[in-house]
Amino acid sequence: MFSTNPVLNCLVVEVAGKLIGFSTYTFDFSTWDAQKFIYLDCLYLDDDYRSYGIGAVLMDKVKQAGQQANCVNMQWQTPDFNVRAIKFYDRIGGIGKTKVRYTLPL
Repeated sequence: MFSTNPVLNCLVVEVAGKLIGFSTYTFDFSTWDAQKFIYLDCLYLDDDYRSYGIGAVLMDKVKQAGQQANCVNMQWQTPDFNVRAIKFYDRIGGIGKTKVRYTLPL
């Protein structure tokens, strides 16, 4: 984030000088689409600031960054137990895809 050509980008939300939320995103390339896409890595808001539309604004800002970079789409994921996030993503028009994500410790 703190370089001339950052790999990770971050948007922050402050209220009265206090950090209450953020979103981080990267740009990647899709083999299947043969085009660039924007990947939302993290979206976070303090509990006290949820349900005020701030998350939708952050999502829209990330979407705009993807549009400006000529990305084919925006992608993200959330754990299946994060019911509140799933409801939010459904409400703003996100389309869920069932998949299993693995990690391999190195």
